[in-house]
Amino acid sequence: MAERPTAVTVISVIYWIFCGIGALAGLMILFGGSLFAGMLKDVIPLPVGVIAGLGAIIGGVILIIEIFMAWVTYQFYLLKNWARIVLTVFCAIGLLSFPIGTIMNGIFLYLFWGYKPVRDAFK
Repeated sequence: MAERPTAVTVISVIYWIFCGIGALAGLMILFGGSLFAGMLKDVIPLPVGVIAGLGAIIGGVILIIEIFMAWVTYQFYLLKNWARIVLTVFCAIGLLSFPIGTIMNGIFLYLFWGYKPVRDAFK
């Protein structure tokens, strides 16, 4: 196994931090949906149970995506090439998060494919 470049470790830590923040957001939406449903009952013409259920579904989906991303990031940390490809797809989607996401994901894409130590570690 190749030696892990520092850039891979830094990218992994950054992704894990964002996965943790995203997982907390998913948990807050999952469990706080009923609270917001009560607040929005006069604004949105839907039953409170429907709004709370939608919040639970959306929060659950976000939580599942973040768990998947944390697992892919761990595989990237272990220098699995398929994980680099999956993260490349998510970085390409993240380029739409203007302006900070565009800059950050552009740097990540360069490090994934253009930075020689990272490229060589995945061969």
